[in-house]
Amino acid sequence: MSLLHQQHAMLAGLAVMGKPSLLEGVACGKANIERGVRVFRASAETDYDNHTVVFDVATLAASASPRVGKILAHPDGTFRLDRLLEDNGSTRRYVVVSVA
Repeated sequence: MSLLHQQHAMLAGLAVMGKPSLLEGVACGKANIERGVRVFRASAETDYDNHTVVFDVATLAASASPRVGKILAHPDGTFRLDRLLEDNGSTRRYVVVSVA
């Protein structure tokens, strides 16, 4: 699958699964909030301290220019973008922290 098709598929999935949201008070299209996402944290130096951490994760379109520290108002609550997990060019996934 080409990169263009992958990007199109990610945005199509966000359009179906996301809900209209505001980023810093400005409409940012649809955003998806996932609760209890398991993120594997590994250390390259050691193999005895590799563990799994559970976070809430938001997926937003990269065109909305999301950045760490911005506030996302979503129908499921209000969140602060805490840490970037993934940026594939068309969407960005962030660890979010509830602020309300």
